[in-house]
Amino acid sequence: MLTVLGLIIVASGYVYASEVRIGLVLDKGGKDDKSFNSAAYQGVMKAKSDFKAFVKYVEATDDNAFESLLRSFSQKNFDLIIAVGVSQTQAIKKVASQFPTQRFTLVDGEVLAPNVRSILFQEHEGSFIVGAIAADVSKTGIVGFIGG
Repeated sequence: MLTVLGLIIVASGYVYASEVRIGLVLDKGGKDDKSFNSAAYQGVMKAKSDFKAFVKYVEATDDNAFESLLRSFSQKNFDLIIAVGVSQTQAIKKVASQFPTQRFTLVDGEVLAPNVRSILFQEHEGSFIVGAIAADVSKTGIVGFIGG
């Protein structure tokens, strides 16, 4: 999510030339979910150590908490607020409209607003390729799948 170009940090399409203050709102699974939350947490912790970014994260207890957590980061003028999970889509849409100069990134959901960057994944493409490989190497012509 973050890369360095000289002394400038590029975060989700936004450019910063000084210390970045990043607020991370994790979905209900928390930072140890071994999925999107975990990856986002590891990414901001790397930004904290590599780029000396100021990072604060919160873990939502339920869907009703998203809006107030996002609003709290916005009121404290964080440079970038990252929301993880499609379940935060409506909260981001509402808070982003109330704070038009605040910058948001939404992982795994889409909000069309000038101050929101949406990060979406094409999971079906990888699944298709794995299925094609499984069919190709199958000795019986039968392929099974158990999803989580």
